[in-house]
Amino acid sequence: MKRLLTLIPVIALLAWSAACSSQKAPAQAALNAAETAWAPVSADAVRYVPDQAKEIDAALAAAKDAMAKGDYPAVIQGATALPPRIVEVQKAIADKKTEWTTAWKTLDSTLGTAIVAVQAKVDALATAKKLPAGVDKAAVEAGKAGLATAQQAYTDGKQAFQSGDYAEALAKANQTKAGLTKVIADLKLDMPLLREQGWDIAESAKASIKAGMKKPG
Repeated sequence: MKRLLTLIPVIALLAWSAACSSQKAPAQAALNAAETAWAPVSADAVRYVPDQAKEIDAALAAAKDAMAKGDYPAVIQGATALPPRIVEVQKAIADKKTEWTTAWKTLDSTLGTAIVAVQAKVDALATAKKLPAGVDKAAVEAGKAGLATAQQAYTDGKQAFQSGDYAEALAKANQTKAGLTKVIADLKLDMPLLREQGWDIAESAKASIKAGMKKPG
């Protein structure tokens, strides 16, 4: 009887070890599945929904830590909950992409329309027999050069947006607007509709994109 009592703790320990061992494979499988699901999503998540990306990264790190410690039930519980959360992140990314693309189309259209309008005014001045007061041929030539620079910034901005470099796209959009504004002022162009409405639309579109460009803290 005494010998049996002595063996009970050993038997319990062996039973516990066997139970843990039986959970190791499912725990590793759950962790692998979570990592596999997250791998193709993580880069876009950091860009579009950084707060959610940070949460998923933290949950994965916790599951890996539990795995290293042999806490397989915690791994299973934590890792199996991640794939559904990753699906939610994918939807959030898609929504954000749609939101930013819509905002960029508005900004793109506004800047493109402004360039065409300013180009027409500059072309008219270039062939005018009489220039407005305070504007000479040198100013017109400078305006043409400034317009060309704004057009290049506009083209660069479109390319940056298409490649996913939204910070650069916004920077180029700002350069485009600044360049056009200077040409309008230097050549004393009468474009009240652009000043009063067009730029407001452009600023609203830029704000929509910029608002989501925070990085995870």
